[in-house]
Amino acid sequence: MMSKKKLFALSTATTTCVMLLLLYIERPAPRAVPILVSEADSVYVSPQIPLRYVSDMRQYGIHTIIDMRPDGEAPDEPSHSEMERIAKTEGFDFSYIPVPHESIPRATVKELGEVLLASQRPVVLYCRTGRRAVRTFALSEASRHDGPSVDTILQMVKHAGFFAEDLRPEIVSRIAARTAASEAKP
Repeated sequence: MMSKKKLFALSTATTTCVMLLLLYIERPAPRAVPILVSEADSVYVSPQIPLRYVSDMRQYGIHTIIDMRPDGEAPDEPSHSEMERIAKTEGFDFSYIPVPHESIPRATVKELGEVLLASQRPVVLYCRTGRRAVRTFALSEASRHDGPSVDTILQMVKHAGFFAEDLRPEIVSRIAARTAASEAKP
């Protein structure tokens, strides 16, 4: 027979586990975090958007969803084709620009810039936590011919709850390249 102490401990542990499970199941939809550089930019970053919350992106006025999470990264997350099907069914434009964990490829930054230029705003970018999405967006902004300054870009990333000081040299380099290109034009 189990002692009263052991029974109480088991009962407490079971109740705690059930409560945590209920909180996890009933957790609210993730909130998109604004990373606005200016009012006109209307770009948001979000952690993974569960399929059942895609339609909720309307409350942010979103027109375009950009999936930056590589397929197969986690077995419990939807693939980009599942997300695209739901997004298009709900009336959103959709693009898939996967960003690996290691480093952000130059081609990916360029592709994001091109998609953002062609996309109807507001736009939401997402990956697992939002970190790769906001960092790729920062590099895209640094590459944009009329993009913001280094400090504005780093402040934007910080405002979104992330850190990108390690990207400073790359941002400075991209801004220098865009400045040189614009000065070279007649």
